[in-house]
Amino acid sequence: MSTPIQTVLDQIAKRVAPNEDERAKMSQLAERLKGQVQNILDQAGLGGKVSIQGSYARDTWLSGEADLDIFASFPPSMDRREWTEKVLPAIRKGIEAKTIDRYAEHPYLEFHTDSVRINVVPCYSVEKGQWKSATDRTPFHTEYMREHLTPEMRLEARLLKRFLKGIRSYGAEIRVGGFSGMLVETLILHYQSFLQVLDRARALVMGEPRTAMIDELALIGAGARL
Repeated sequence: MSTPIQTVLDQIAKRVAPNEDERAKMSQLAERLKGQVQNILDQAGLGGKVSIQGSYARDTWLSGEADLDIFASFPPSMDRREWTEKVLPAIRKGIEAKTIDRYAEHPYLEFHTDSVRINVVPCYSVEKGQWKSATDRTPFHTEYMREHLTPEMRLEARLLKRFLKGIRSYGAEIRVGGFSGMLVETLILHYQSFLQVLDRARALVMGEPRTAMIDELALIGAGARL
């Protein structure tokens, strides 16, 4: 028999999962912008390989709150200053939209089209573990999560994201300083469900032996960074 909280979560689940129309719209938009950014880089002679990353690529995005992360990966030999001096200016010039410069550990561009927030993020194409910037591990995380997250876990990740957004704790950018999508997905992969994540967080707050809990959370955090 369903518990009262599970009944509520079942209702919320219907709201956070994208419908077929939303999925079709995002698929078309992703392919169009991926090709556009790749063409801009090629025309500018900057090289780089463009890919779709983020919650859309891992199918953990929220209905009605879609965003799209477009990554441009470059050889490790490229000086990072070229991202701000050449790469981002070329994309800014080529995109027919008003762009905003954003910063986390790295610079990136943000703009909106068709009511969807788009982030264009540079990174390095490196071997696993040989990170030169914080964004270099994202393609590896995407590949791992696409392989290991079940459909049920993807829904649980959506519930956790919706909860964190509600308490203004979702987003790794400097202005938020909260949970990244990468960490949310890693927590769900480890604990299996939204309620289990909350239960473990409650245990920490309520005074469970801190050494064991801190070690556990540190391992989970390390997993998100691998």
